[in-house]
Amino acid sequence: MCASFNNLFSVPTDRERSRALGDTYQLPDSIRRAVTAGINECFLPFPIPNEGDWVTINQERGQTAEAFERTIQTIPHGNRRTIYIQPIGSFNHPRVPSLENISEFSSHFFPGCRLETLPQIDFTDLPKHSRMGQRIDTYTKKPQYSATLIIDHLKKMKRRQRKNDTEELFCIGVTMADIYPYSSWNFVYGLASTIDGIAIYSFARLDPSFPDIELVGPCTEQERILILKRAISVFVHEIIHLFGIKHCIYYFTEQERILILKRAISVFVHEIIHLFGIKHCIYYLCLMNGAETEVEMDGQPLYLCPICLRKMYTATGKDRKIFNPVETYHDILDACQKFHFKDEAAWYENRLNILTTLTNE
Repeated sequence: MCASFNNLFSVPTDRERSRALGDTYQLPDSIRRAVTAGINECFLPFPIPNEGDWVTINQERGQTAEAFERTIQTIPHGNRRTIYIQPIGSFNHPRVPSLENISEFSSHFFPGCRLETLPQIDFTDLPKHSRMGQRIDTYTKKPQYSATLIIDHLKKMKRRQRKNDTEELFCIGVTMADIYPYSSWNFVYGLASTIDGIAIYSFARLDPSFPDIELVGPCTEQERILILKRAISVFVHEIIHLFGIKHCIYYFTEQERILILKRAISVFVHEIIHLFGIKHCIYYLCLMNGAETEVEMDGQPLYLCPICLRKMYTATGKDRKIFNPVETYHDILDACQKFHFKDEAAWYENRLNILTTLTNE
């Protein structure tokens, strides 16, 4: 996303991970089991990064559970439990994942909250200064919009249109347009303003058909195969164009549909969790890891590590009646099975087996 290289990052040790989780003695039994039981069987430590990965480009010092508890947090309370989804721009495209499906799946990560989709607004509805944030990306040659200016507009909408809404917790803008945060960055998946409880994220680069950028630096065998596959795909694709055959937007494989939906849910949930004040995770492979590319994003799981799970318990007000990890895992498992997320379903099923066995002992 940006060009600088950070060679100061070091993978946390076991002791640092334990310190980040903190003392669990006073936690309720259900929470303590969820963040301490079967950790080595279910959670992988944060891997040694490759050059070009998120942590090699961005300064990430990590956020312990104790540090999170010391921050000013937005906690659902009273009627203020609604997370609004604000679609921006056209979503009339066969490859766009369903906002209804995204909302349904994501809601299980936020017990005690409700998600509601607002009427769509167009970029032409944005004030002139926001539209002036439009630029053409150097690599893709496609229009991009300023995520910062969009957030500014959503703030004004909140003050002007929803100022009497006593139910709003957060508002998340979603768009099919490509976005960037600052002039020095070439793109961003999403951007959040924690203070204002507002975020924006883009579906654009979650689609495997989005124009590829050449990756630089060492890569894993899996990444090498993926890059080769994409290169062959683009090469054959362009030759077929020479025969006069235009782009097909009406058909895509079931595998692509699942991948696009999974990426969309991952980024959406990730951005909402940021609004609670939870920062990027550097301790385990986790839904809250930062991602610089789609390859890095696809290597991250659709679940929270023990440290981030404890933070979410704090973020929901430490209410055991609302935040029950076993019930949440059951709900997410059902959603994974419904949307054919096979690997994720297998993980949640295994995690539930471990936790329910301990509960019954």
